[in-house]
Amino acid sequence: MRKSPLALIFATFSVIAVEDPRIPFGDYSDQKNVEIQERVNNLAGSKKKCFDKYLDDYQVRVYRFCEASDLGSSAVGGCEHIAGMAWHTAVIEVALESCASDT
Repeated sequence: MRKSPLALIFATFSVIAVEDPRIPFGDYSDQKNVEIQERVNNLAGSKKKCFDKYLDDYQVRVYRFCEASDLGSSAVGGCEHIAGMAWHTAVIEVALESCASDT
């Protein structure tokens, strides 16, 4: 199906308006990965809820960005795959820091 010029203009501007929410991968030693995993394992109560919500919201933001920017067309599994694989150590570390003061 051919898109109208107006639809193409709207698609172009909607991509520009959506900022890429993806957190870049970091370079973590094995020891640092273990430390981060221990911090995750020790979460409880409101900090655990905050952490889980941060990760869920992050996946939604990545999915929406993917859809708006048509990244899914370049990945097997589309945006579902990109958003589903969005968590990595740097994201987990940001979630931990974001929820550190949550009580």
